[in-house]
Amino acid sequence: MRVLFASSLRGWGGGEEWFARAPVALAERGHDVRLAARRGSLLAGRARERGVRVHEVDFGGLADPRAPVELAALFADQHTEVAVANLEKELAALALAGLGRPGVALVGRRGSDFPVRPTPLARWLYGHQVRRVLVNSPGIADTLATQGLRLPRELLHLLPNGLDPLAPDPAERAARAADWPPGPGARLIAVGELSARKDPRGVLAALARVSRPWRLLWLGDGPERAAVEAMAARAPWAGRVRLLGAVPQARRWTAAADALVLFSASEGQPWAVLEALVEGVPVVVTRLPGLEGLVEDGVSGFVVEAGDAEGQALALERLLADPEAARTVGSRGAERAREQLGEGPVYDRLEHLLEGARLAELRQRRAVFLDRDGTLLPEMGALARPDAVRLLPGVAAALRRLGHAGYALVVVTNQAVIGRGLAQPAEVRAVHARLRRLLRAEGVELAGIFVCPHRPEDGCACRKPEPGLLLTAARTLGLGLGESWLVGDTTRDLEAAARAGVRALLVRTGWGGAEPGARRPQDRPAAAACDDLAAAARRILRGS
Repeated sequence: MRVLFASSLRGWGGGEEWFARAPVALAERGHDVRLAARRGSLLAGRARERGVRVHEVDFGGLADPRAPVELAALFADQHTEVAVANLEKELAALALAGLGRPGVALVGRRGSDFPVRPTPLARWLYGHQVRRVLVNSPGIADTLATQGLRLPRELLHLLPNGLDPLAPDPAERAARAADWPPGPGARLIAVGELSARKDPRGVLAALARVSRPWRLLWLGDGPERAAVEAMAARAPWAGRVRLLGAVPQARRWTAAADALVLFSASEGQPWAVLEALVEGVPVVVTRLPGLEGLVEDGVSGFVVEAGDAEGQALALERLLADPEAARTVGSRGAERAREQLGEGPVYDRLEHLLEGARLAELRQRRAVFLDRDGTLLPEMGALARPDAVRLLPGVAAALRRLGHAGYALVVVTNQAVIGRGLAQPAEVRAVHARLRRLLRAEGVELAGIFVCPHRPEDGCACRKPEPGLLLTAARTLGLGLGESWLVGDTTRDLEAAARAGVRALLVRTGWGGAEPGARRPQDRPAAAACDDLAAAARRILRGS
Protein backbone atom coordinates (compact mmCIF):
# COMPACT_ATOMS: atom_id res chain seq x y z
CA MET A 1 0.00 0.00 0.00
CA ARG A 2 0.97 3.59 -0.54
CA VAL A 3 -0.29 5.46 2.51
CA LEU A 4 -0.23 9.16 3.34
CA PHE A 5 -0.91 10.26 6.93
CA ALA A 6 -1.87 13.91 7.51
CA SER A 7 -1.96 16.02 10.67
CA SER A 8 -2.24 19.81 10.91
CA LEU A 9 -1.65 20.25 14.65
CA ARG A 10 1.27 22.33 15.92
CA GLY A 11 1.75 20.90 19.41
CA TRP A 12 2.20 17.43 20.82
CA GLY A 13 -0.38 15.13 22.36
CA GLY A 14 -1.87 11.67 22.06
CA GLY A 15 -3.00 12.18 18.47
CA GLU A 16 0.45 13.30 17.38
CA GLU A 17 2.01 10.31 19.14
CA TRP A 18 -0.26 8.02 17.11
CA PHE A 19 0.59 9.82 13.86
CA ALA A 20 4.29 9.36 14.63
CA ARG A 21 3.97 5.68 15.54
CA ALA A 22 1.58 4.37 12.90
CA PRO A 23 3.74 5.31 9.86
CA VAL A 24 6.73 3.57 11.43
CA ALA A 25 4.72 0.39 12.02
CA LEU A 26 3.38 0.28 8.46
CA ALA A 27 6.77 1.04 6.92
CA GLU A 28 8.23 -1.87 8.92
CA ARG A 29 5.56 -4.06 7.28
CA GLY A 30 6.79 -3.11 3.82
CA HIS A 31 4.39 -0.32 2.87
CA ASP A 32 5.29 2.97 1.18
CA VAL A 33 4.38 5.47 3.90
CA ARG A 34 4.64 9.26 4.16
CA LEU A 35 3.47 11.88 6.62
CA ALA A 36 2.14 15.33 5.77
CA ALA A 37 2.65 17.46 8.89
CA ARG A 38 2.19 21.17 9.58
CA ARG A 39 5.28 23.13 8.67
CA GLY A 40 7.47 23.61 11.75
CA SER A 41 5.31 21.42 14.00
CA LEU A 42 6.64 19.18 16.76
CA LEU A 43 5.18 16.19 14.91
CA ALA A 44 7.23 16.96 11.80
CA GLY A 45 10.47 16.97 13.77
CA ARG A 46 9.78 14.02 16.04
CA ALA A 47 8.41 11.79 13.29
CA ARG A 48 11.44 12.57 11.14
CA GLU A 49 13.69 11.54 14.06
CA ARG A 50 11.90 8.16 14.06
CA GLY A 51 12.70 7.63 10.39
CA VAL A 52 9.36 8.68 8.89
CA ARG A 53 9.41 10.31 5.47
CA VAL A 54 7.92 13.71 6.36
CA HIS A 55 6.57 16.42 4.05
CA GLU A 56 5.87 19.75 5.73
CA VAL A 57 2.65 21.33 4.49
CA ASP A 58 1.10 24.80 4.94
CA PHE A 59 -2.15 23.78 6.64
CA GLY A 60 -4.31 26.90 6.90
CA GLY A 61 -8.04 27.44 7.26
CA LEU A 62 -10.71 25.71 5.20
CA ALA A 63 -10.59 28.52 2.62
CA ASP A 64 -6.78 28.34 2.29
CA PRO A 65 -5.91 26.56 -1.00
CA ARG A 66 -2.28 25.84 -0.13
CA ALA A 67 -2.79 22.53 1.70
CA PRO A 68 -4.99 20.89 -1.01
CA VAL A 69 -2.53 21.97 -3.70
CA GLU A 70 0.47 20.62 -1.78
CA LEU A 71 -1.35 17.39 -0.90
CA ALA A 72 -2.38 16.90 -4.55
CA ALA A 73 1.30 17.10 -5.49
CA LEU A 74 2.09 14.47 -2.84
CA PHE A 75 -0.67 12.23 -4.21
CA ALA A 76 0.82 12.49 -7.68
CA ASP A 77 4.37 11.82 -6.50
CA GLN A 78 3.55 8.88 -4.23
CA HIS A 79 0.61 7.48 -6.23
CA THR A 80 -1.23 7.49 -2.90
CA GLU A 81 -3.82 4.77 -2.38
CA VAL A 82 -4.92 5.48 1.22
CA ALA A 83 -4.91 8.80 3.11
CA VAL A 84 -5.45 8.96 6.88
CA ALA A 85 -6.30 12.10 8.86
CA ASN A 86 -7.49 13.08 12.33
CA LEU A 87 -9.65 16.20 11.85
CA GLU A 88 -12.38 17.33 9.46
CA LYS A 89 -10.10 20.14 8.25
CA GLU A 90 -7.45 17.65 7.17
CA LEU A 91 -9.99 15.26 5.66
CA ALA A 92 -11.44 18.15 3.66
CA ALA A 93 -7.99 19.13 2.35
CA LEU A 94 -7.32 15.50 1.38
CA ALA A 95 -10.73 15.17 -0.30
CA LEU A 96 -10.12 18.33 -2.34
CA ALA A 97 -6.62 17.14 -3.22
CA GLY A 98 -8.09 13.89 -4.52
CA LEU A 99 -10.76 15.43 -6.76
CA GLY A 100 -10.22 14.11 -10.24
CA ARG A 101 -7.85 11.45 -8.91
CA PRO A 102 -9.84 8.25 -8.35
CA GLY A 103 -8.52 5.47 -6.17
CA VAL A 104 -7.50 7.37 -3.02
CA ALA A 105 -9.38 5.93 -0.02
CA LEU A 106 -9.93 8.45 2.79
CA VAL A 107 -9.78 7.12 6.35
CA GLY A 108 -10.57 9.22 9.41
CA ARG A 109 -9.34 8.67 12.94
CA ARG A 110 -11.08 9.85 16.09
CA GLY A 111 -9.12 9.62 19.32
CA SER A 112 -11.18 12.00 21.46
CA ASP A 113 -14.62 11.70 23.01
CA PHE A 114 -16.26 14.49 21.02
CA PRO A 115 -19.12 13.90 18.57
CA VAL A 116 -18.84 15.07 14.98
CA ARG A 117 -20.68 18.35 14.56
CA PRO A 118 -23.47 18.02 11.94
CA THR A 119 -22.14 20.68 9.55
CA PRO A 120 -22.58 20.56 5.76
CA LEU A 121 -18.85 19.85 5.44
CA ALA A 122 -19.04 16.91 7.86
CA ARG A 123 -22.10 15.50 6.08
CA TRP A 124 -20.26 15.63 2.75
CA LEU A 125 -17.10 14.07 4.16
CA TYR A 126 -18.62 11.23 6.18
CA GLY A 127 -21.51 10.64 3.80
CA HIS A 128 -19.59 10.57 0.52
CA GLN A 129 -15.80 10.68 0.94
CA VAL A 130 -14.59 8.76 4.00
CA ARG A 131 -14.37 4.98 3.68
CA ARG A 132 -13.64 4.13 7.32
CA VAL A 133 -13.25 5.86 10.69
CA LEU A 134 -10.81 4.39 13.20
CA VAL A 135 -11.80 4.77 16.87
CA ASN A 136 -9.67 3.66 19.79
CA SER A 137 -12.39 2.49 22.19
CA PRO A 138 -16.00 1.23 22.20
CA GLY A 139 -16.98 4.26 24.32
CA ILE A 140 -15.80 6.69 21.67
CA ALA A 141 -17.57 4.65 19.00
CA ASP A 142 -20.81 4.98 21.02
CA THR A 143 -20.36 8.75 21.25
CA LEU A 144 -19.84 9.09 17.50
CA ALA A 145 -22.79 6.83 16.69
CA THR A 146 -25.32 8.38 19.10
CA GLN A 147 -24.43 12.08 19.29
CA GLY A 148 -23.85 14.93 16.85
CA LEU A 149 -23.85 13.76 13.24
CA ARG A 150 -24.42 10.15 14.38
CA LEU A 151 -22.02 8.28 12.17
CA PRO A 152 -23.20 4.87 10.91
CA ARG A 153 -21.88 1.98 13.01
CA GLU A 154 -20.58 0.22 9.91
CA LEU A 155 -18.29 3.19 9.24
CA LEU A 156 -16.62 2.86 12.67
CA HIS A 157 -13.80 0.38 13.24
CA LEU A 158 -12.19 -0.28 16.61
CA LEU A 159 -8.43 0.22 16.72
CA PRO A 160 -6.91 0.77 20.20
CA ASN A 161 -3.60 2.54 20.60
CA GLY A 162 -0.83 -0.06 20.33
CA LEU A 163 1.87 -0.19 22.99
CA ASP A 164 4.42 -2.72 24.22
CA PRO A 165 6.15 -2.56 27.61
CA LEU A 166 9.42 -0.67 27.89
CA ALA A 167 10.71 -2.62 30.92
CA PRO A 168 13.75 -0.45 31.78
CA ASP A 169 16.52 -2.06 33.82
CA PRO A 170 16.86 -1.37 37.58
CA ALA A 171 19.69 1.12 37.07
CA GLU A 172 17.55 3.29 34.80
CA ARG A 173 14.59 3.08 37.17
CA ALA A 174 16.83 4.27 40.01
CA ALA A 175 18.16 7.14 37.91
CA ARG A 176 14.64 8.30 37.02
CA ALA A 177 13.45 7.88 40.62
CA ALA A 178 16.04 10.47 41.68
CA ASP A 179 13.98 13.15 39.87
CA TRP A 180 11.15 13.01 42.44
CA PRO A 181 11.26 15.46 45.35
CA PRO A 182 13.32 14.02 48.23
CA GLY A 183 11.68 12.64 51.33
CA PRO A 184 9.29 9.85 52.35
CA GLY A 185 6.21 8.74 50.50
CA ALA A 186 5.08 7.02 47.33
CA ARG A 187 6.29 8.35 43.99
CA LEU A 188 3.23 9.65 42.14
CA ILE A 189 3.45 10.86 38.55
CA ALA A 190 1.21 12.96 36.30
CA VAL A 191 1.96 13.32 32.59
CA GLY A 192 0.36 15.93 30.34
CA GLU A 193 0.06 19.60 29.59
CA LEU A 194 -0.46 22.02 32.47
CA SER A 195 -3.87 23.20 31.29
CA ALA A 196 -7.42 23.31 32.55
CA ARG A 197 -8.23 20.15 30.59
CA LYS A 198 -5.75 18.12 32.64
CA ASP A 199 -6.88 19.85 35.87
CA PRO A 200 -3.47 20.07 37.61
CA ARG A 201 -4.86 22.26 40.39
CA GLY A 202 -7.56 19.65 40.96
CA VAL A 203 -4.84 17.03 41.36
CA LEU A 204 -3.13 19.16 44.01
CA ALA A 205 -6.45 19.81 45.74
CA ALA A 206 -7.10 16.07 46.01
CA LEU A 207 -3.57 15.38 47.26
CA ALA A 208 -3.99 18.00 49.98
CA ARG A 209 -6.69 15.74 51.50
CA VAL A 210 -4.46 12.64 51.54
CA SER A 211 -3.02 11.84 54.96
CA ARG A 212 -0.39 9.32 53.89
CA PRO A 213 3.00 10.55 52.60
CA TRP A 214 3.39 11.13 48.87
CA ARG A 215 5.59 12.93 46.35
CA LEU A 216 4.41 14.14 42.94
CA LEU A 217 6.40 14.56 39.73
CA TRP A 218 4.56 16.31 36.87
CA LEU A 219 5.89 15.93 33.32
CA GLY A 220 4.55 18.51 30.91
CA ASP A 221 4.20 22.23 30.37
CA GLY A 222 1.43 24.63 29.51
CA PRO A 223 -0.49 27.82 30.25
CA GLU A 224 -1.24 26.95 33.88
CA ARG A 225 2.38 26.38 34.88
CA ALA A 226 2.79 29.64 36.78
CA ALA A 227 -0.44 29.13 38.72
CA VAL A 228 0.46 25.53 39.57
CA GLU A 229 3.98 26.52 40.65
CA ALA A 230 2.56 29.20 42.95
CA MET A 231 0.09 26.73 44.46
CA ALA A 232 2.74 24.02 44.89
CA ALA A 233 5.03 26.41 46.76
CA ARG A 234 2.52 26.68 49.63
CA ALA A 235 1.63 24.24 52.38
CA PRO A 236 0.72 21.40 52.29
CA TRP A 237 2.39 20.91 48.90
CA ALA A 238 5.71 22.71 49.47
CA GLY A 239 8.68 20.41 48.91
CA ARG A 240 6.47 17.52 47.71
CA VAL A 241 5.74 18.60 44.11
CA ARG A 242 8.17 19.00 41.23
CA LEU A 243 7.30 20.25 37.74
CA LEU A 244 9.94 18.75 35.45
CA GLY A 245 8.53 20.25 32.25
CA ALA A 246 8.04 18.52 28.90
CA VAL A 247 10.45 15.64 28.37
CA PRO A 248 10.88 13.09 25.56
CA GLN A 249 10.09 9.49 26.44
CA ALA A 250 8.04 10.39 29.53
CA ARG A 251 7.20 6.71 29.95
CA ARG A 252 10.73 6.12 31.27
CA TRP A 253 9.78 8.14 34.35
CA THR A 254 6.36 6.50 34.51
CA ALA A 255 8.01 3.09 34.74
CA ALA A 256 9.81 4.27 37.90
CA ALA A 257 6.63 5.57 39.59
CA ASP A 258 4.51 3.89 42.25
CA ALA A 259 1.29 5.19 40.68
CA LEU A 260 0.04 7.48 37.91
CA VAL A 261 -2.66 10.12 38.46
CA LEU A 262 -4.88 11.58 35.71
CA PHE A 263 -7.97 13.63 36.59
CA SER A 264 -8.94 15.01 33.15
CA ALA A 265 -12.61 15.78 32.57
CA SER A 266 -12.36 14.79 28.90
CA GLU A 267 -9.84 12.58 27.09
CA GLY A 268 -9.72 9.96 24.39
CA GLN A 269 -7.45 7.04 25.23
CA PRO A 270 -4.56 8.77 27.03
CA TRP A 271 -1.10 7.49 26.13
CA ALA A 272 0.15 8.34 29.63
CA VAL A 273 -2.34 5.91 31.16
CA LEU A 274 -1.57 3.20 28.63
CA GLU A 275 2.15 3.58 29.28
CA ALA A 276 1.57 3.13 33.00
CA LEU A 277 -0.70 0.11 32.49
CA VAL A 278 1.72 -1.83 30.28
CA GLU A 279 4.52 -1.27 32.83
CA GLY A 280 2.35 -2.54 35.70
CA VAL A 281 2.14 0.89 37.38
CA PRO A 282 -1.22 1.34 39.18
CA VAL A 283 -3.38 4.19 37.85
CA VAL A 284 -5.92 6.50 39.49
CA VAL A 285 -7.93 8.02 36.65
CA THR A 286 -11.20 9.75 35.90
CA ARG A 287 -13.96 7.80 34.19
CA LEU A 288 -13.20 8.10 30.46
CA PRO A 289 -14.85 6.31 27.50
CA GLY A 290 -11.43 5.54 26.01
CA LEU A 291 -10.44 3.47 29.05
CA GLU A 292 -13.58 1.31 29.26
CA GLY A 293 -12.59 -2.34 29.45
CA LEU A 294 -9.01 -1.47 30.42
CA VAL A 295 -9.34 0.23 33.81
CA GLU A 296 -11.89 -1.39 36.12
CA ASP A 297 -12.20 0.17 39.54
CA GLY A 298 -10.43 -1.85 42.21
CA VAL A 299 -9.45 -4.56 39.72
CA SER A 300 -7.07 -3.09 37.13
CA GLY A 301 -6.93 0.47 38.44
CA PHE A 302 -8.85 3.04 40.44
CA VAL A 303 -11.61 5.07 38.79
CA VAL A 304 -12.84 8.44 40.08
CA GLU A 305 -15.15 11.20 38.89
CA ALA A 306 -13.83 14.44 37.41
CA GLY A 307 -14.01 17.37 39.82
CA ASP A 308 -14.68 15.18 42.87
CA ALA A 309 -11.68 16.07 45.05
CA GLU A 310 -12.98 14.08 48.02
CA GLY A 311 -13.55 10.93 45.96
CA GLN A 312 -10.17 11.34 44.28
CA ALA A 313 -8.48 11.68 47.69
CA LEU A 314 -10.23 8.54 48.97
CA ALA A 315 -9.00 6.57 45.96
CA LEU A 316 -5.45 7.80 46.55
CA GLU A 317 -5.70 6.86 50.25
CA ARG A 318 -6.93 3.43 49.22
CA LEU A 319 -3.96 2.97 46.89
CA LEU A 320 -1.36 4.22 49.37
CA ALA A 321 -2.77 2.28 52.33
CA ASP A 322 -1.84 -1.15 50.94
CA PRO A 323 1.19 -1.16 48.60
CA GLU A 324 0.92 -4.92 48.05
CA ALA A 325 -2.72 -4.63 46.93
CA ALA A 326 -1.73 -1.71 44.72
CA ARG A 327 0.94 -3.83 43.04
CA THR A 328 -1.66 -6.55 42.43
CA VAL A 329 -3.93 -3.99 40.78
CA GLY A 330 -0.97 -2.83 38.66
CA SER A 331 -0.27 -6.41 37.58
CA ARG A 332 -3.89 -6.92 36.54
CA GLY A 333 -3.79 -3.68 34.60
CA ALA A 334 -0.66 -4.86 32.81
CA GLU A 335 -2.33 -8.16 31.86
CA ARG A 336 -5.31 -6.35 30.34
CA ALA A 337 -3.15 -3.84 28.53
CA ARG A 338 -0.90 -6.47 27.03
CA GLU A 339 -3.91 -8.51 25.88
CA GLN A 340 -5.60 -5.53 24.23
CA LEU A 341 -2.79 -3.19 23.23
CA GLY A 342 0.10 -5.32 21.95
CA GLU A 343 1.75 -3.39 19.12
CA GLY A 344 2.03 -6.39 16.80
CA PRO A 345 -1.68 -7.31 16.71
CA VAL A 346 -2.85 -3.67 16.83
CA TYR A 347 -0.75 -2.56 13.87
CA ASP A 348 -1.59 -5.77 11.98
CA ARG A 349 -5.22 -4.72 12.38
CA LEU A 350 -4.44 -1.18 11.22
CA GLU A 351 -2.77 -2.65 8.14
CA HIS A 352 -5.81 -4.80 7.35
CA LEU A 353 -8.29 -1.96 7.95
CA LEU A 354 -6.44 0.32 5.55
CA GLU A 355 -6.13 -2.49 3.01
CA GLY A 356 -9.88 -3.01 3.25
CA ALA A 357 -10.47 0.71 2.66
CA ARG A 358 -8.20 0.58 -0.38
CA LEU A 359 -10.12 -2.33 -1.92
CA ALA A 360 -13.47 -0.67 -1.15
CA GLU A 361 -12.30 2.44 -3.00
CA LEU A 362 -11.22 0.29 -5.95
CA ARG A 363 -14.46 -1.71 -5.70
CA GLN A 364 -12.52 -4.96 -5.85
CA ARG A 365 -14.58 -7.93 -4.69
CA ARG A 366 -12.81 -10.91 -6.21
CA ALA A 367 -9.47 -12.23 -5.06
CA VAL A 368 -6.79 -14.79 -5.69
CA PHE A 369 -5.72 -16.20 -2.33
CA LEU A 370 -2.11 -17.34 -2.44
CA ASP A 371 -0.20 -19.80 -0.33
CA ARG A 372 3.31 -18.52 0.39
CA ASP A 373 5.93 -21.29 0.52
CA GLY A 374 5.98 -23.48 -2.54
CA THR A 375 3.68 -21.09 -4.43
CA LEU A 376 5.30 -17.64 -4.29
CA LEU A 377 8.59 -18.59 -2.64
CA PRO A 378 10.63 -21.79 -2.74
CA GLU A 379 9.69 -24.36 -0.12
CA MET A 380 12.55 -24.04 2.37
CA GLY A 381 11.23 -24.80 5.86
CA ALA A 382 11.43 -22.22 8.63
CA LEU A 383 11.99 -18.82 7.04
CA ALA A 384 12.88 -16.07 9.50
CA ARG A 385 15.45 -14.02 7.56
CA PRO A 386 14.30 -11.33 5.11
CA ASP A 387 17.51 -11.65 3.11
CA ALA A 388 16.59 -15.26 2.31
CA VAL A 389 13.35 -14.27 0.57
CA ARG A 390 13.34 -14.83 -3.19
CA LEU A 391 10.49 -15.19 -5.62
CA LEU A 392 9.98 -18.31 -7.69
CA PRO A 393 10.49 -17.75 -11.43
CA GLY A 394 7.52 -16.14 -13.15
CA VAL A 395 5.69 -15.22 -9.93
CA ALA A 396 5.85 -11.44 -10.31
CA ALA A 397 4.67 -11.49 -13.92
CA ALA A 398 1.79 -13.85 -13.08
CA LEU A 399 0.65 -11.70 -10.17
CA ARG A 400 0.91 -8.58 -12.30
CA ARG A 401 -1.45 -10.11 -14.87
CA LEU A 402 -3.93 -11.12 -12.16
CA GLY A 403 -3.79 -7.66 -10.60
CA HIS A 404 -4.40 -5.96 -13.92
CA ALA A 405 -7.42 -8.22 -14.41
CA GLY A 406 -8.97 -6.84 -11.21
CA TYR A 407 -8.11 -9.55 -8.69
CA ALA A 408 -7.04 -8.61 -5.18
CA LEU A 409 -3.91 -10.61 -4.30
CA VAL A 410 -4.07 -11.98 -0.75
CA VAL A 411 -1.48 -14.22 0.90
CA VAL A 412 -2.82 -16.80 3.39
CA THR A 413 -0.05 -18.73 5.10
CA ASN A 414 0.42 -21.22 7.93
CA GLN A 415 3.43 -20.19 10.01
CA ALA A 416 3.75 -22.76 12.79
CA VAL A 417 7.36 -21.56 13.17
CA ILE A 418 5.87 -18.85 15.43
CA GLY A 419 3.96 -21.29 17.62
CA ARG A 420 6.98 -23.57 17.86
CA GLY A 421 9.25 -20.70 18.87
CA LEU A 422 11.46 -21.03 15.80
CA ALA A 423 10.67 -17.46 14.70
CA GLN A 424 9.26 -14.41 16.43
CA PRO A 425 6.19 -12.63 15.00
CA ALA A 426 8.40 -9.61 14.23
CA GLU A 427 10.74 -11.80 12.18
CA VAL A 428 7.84 -13.17 10.13
CA ARG A 429 6.56 -9.62 9.60
CA ALA A 430 10.03 -8.64 8.37
CA VAL A 431 9.96 -11.53 5.90
CA HIS A 432 6.60 -10.35 4.62
CA ALA A 433 7.83 -6.76 4.39
CA ARG A 434 10.62 -8.01 2.14
CA LEU A 435 8.07 -9.93 0.05
CA ARG A 436 5.93 -6.81 -0.35
CA ARG A 437 8.90 -4.68 -1.42
CA LEU A 438 10.14 -7.26 -3.93
CA LEU A 439 6.71 -7.43 -5.53
CA ARG A 440 6.17 -3.65 -5.48
CA ALA A 441 9.42 -3.25 -7.38
CA GLU A 442 7.83 -5.50 -10.03
CA GLY A 443 4.61 -3.47 -10.19
CA VAL A 444 2.59 -5.78 -7.91
CA GLU A 445 0.73 -4.66 -4.77
CA LEU A 446 -0.48 -7.30 -2.35
CA ALA A 447 -3.94 -6.63 -0.92
CA GLY A 448 -3.17 -8.35 2.36
CA ILE A 449 -1.19 -11.01 4.19
CA PHE A 450 -2.98 -13.19 6.73
CA VAL A 451 -0.98 -15.48 9.00
CA CYS A 452 -1.89 -18.43 11.21
CA PRO A 453 0.83 -18.65 13.91
CA HIS A 454 -0.42 -21.86 15.51
CA ARG A 455 0.94 -25.41 15.59
CA PRO A 456 -1.15 -28.24 14.09
CA GLU A 457 -1.83 -29.66 17.56
CA ASP A 458 -3.29 -26.34 18.79
CA GLY A 459 -6.58 -27.09 17.05
CA CYS A 460 -7.22 -23.51 15.90
CA ALA A 461 -9.81 -22.47 13.33
CA CYS A 462 -7.37 -20.53 11.16
CA ARG A 463 -4.68 -23.06 10.24
CA LYS A 464 -5.27 -24.56 6.81
CA PRO A 465 -7.02 -26.97 6.06
CA GLU A 466 -9.48 -25.04 8.23
CA PRO A 467 -11.03 -22.11 6.32
CA GLY A 468 -10.47 -19.49 9.03
CA LEU A 469 -7.74 -17.51 7.26
CA LEU A 470 -9.81 -17.19 4.09
CA LEU A 471 -12.97 -16.28 5.98
CA THR A 472 -11.15 -13.65 8.04
CA ALA A 473 -9.48 -12.16 4.97
CA ALA A 474 -12.76 -12.02 3.07
CA ARG A 475 -14.59 -10.39 5.98
CA THR A 476 -11.80 -7.88 6.70
CA LEU A 477 -11.22 -6.89 3.09
CA GLY A 478 -14.82 -7.08 1.86
CA LEU A 479 -14.16 -9.87 -0.64
CA GLY A 480 -16.59 -12.30 -2.24
CA LEU A 481 -15.48 -15.90 -1.75
CA GLY A 482 -17.66 -17.27 -4.53
CA GLU A 483 -15.91 -14.98 -7.02
CA SER A 484 -12.42 -15.91 -5.85
CA TRP A 485 -9.69 -18.52 -6.29
CA LEU A 486 -6.97 -20.07 -4.16
CA VAL A 487 -3.62 -21.24 -5.49
CA GLY A 488 -1.42 -23.46 -3.33
CA ASP A 489 0.88 -26.44 -3.34
CA THR A 490 -0.60 -28.67 -0.61
CA THR A 491 -3.78 -30.60 0.00
CA ARG A 492 -4.29 -28.36 3.05
CA ASP A 493 -4.76 -25.46 0.65
CA LEU A 494 -7.29 -27.37 -1.42
CA GLU A 495 -9.31 -28.41 1.63
CA ALA A 496 -9.35 -24.87 3.05
CA ALA A 497 -10.58 -23.55 -0.28
CA ALA A 498 -13.33 -26.17 -0.49
CA ARG A 499 -14.54 -25.41 3.04
CA ALA A 500 -14.59 -21.67 2.30
CA GLY A 501 -16.39 -22.05 -1.03
CA VAL A 502 -13.43 -20.90 -3.12
CA ARG A 503 -12.24 -22.47 -6.38
CA ALA A 504 -8.74 -23.90 -6.08
CA LEU A 505 -5.72 -24.76 -8.21
CA LEU A 506 -2.73 -26.89 -7.21
CA VAL A 507 0.79 -25.91 -8.30
CA ARG A 508 3.71 -28.31 -8.61
CA THR A 509 6.41 -25.77 -7.64
CA GLY A 510 6.35 -26.84 -4.00
CA TRP A 511 4.94 -30.06 -2.59
CA GLY A 512 2.54 -30.48 -5.49
CA GLY A 513 0.02 -32.11 -3.17
CA ALA A 514 2.51 -34.72 -1.92
CA GLU A 515 3.39 -33.12 1.43
CA PRO A 516 3.87 -35.43 4.45
CA GLY A 517 0.50 -36.65 5.64
CA ALA A 518 -1.28 -35.60 2.44
CA ARG A 519 -4.57 -37.26 1.67
CA ARG A 520 -4.77 -39.53 -1.36
CA PRO A 521 -5.93 -37.85 -4.58
CA GLN A 522 -9.25 -39.72 -4.47
CA ASP A 523 -9.90 -38.51 -0.90
CA ARG A 524 -9.23 -34.82 -1.34
CA PRO A 525 -11.14 -32.00 -3.08
CA ALA A 526 -10.84 -32.01 -6.84
CA ALA A 527 -8.58 -29.33 -8.29
CA ALA A 528 -6.67 -28.88 -11.51
CA ALA A 529 -2.88 -29.14 -11.23
CA CYS A 530 -0.67 -26.52 -12.86
CA ASP A 531 3.08 -26.47 -13.34
CA ASP A 532 3.51 -23.11 -11.63
CA LEU A 533 1.79 -19.86 -10.72
CA ALA A 534 2.09 -18.56 -14.28
CA ALA A 535 0.09 -21.54 -15.56
CA ALA A 536 -2.43 -21.11 -12.73
CA ALA A 537 -2.86 -17.43 -13.63
CA ARG A 538 -3.56 -18.31 -17.25
CA ARG A 539 -6.19 -20.79 -16.16
CA ILE A 540 -7.83 -18.27 -13.79
CA LEU A 541 -7.92 -15.62 -16.49
CA ARG A 542 -9.47 -18.04 -18.95
CA GLY A 543 -12.05 -19.01 -16.32
CA SER A 544 -12.90 -15.37 -15.58
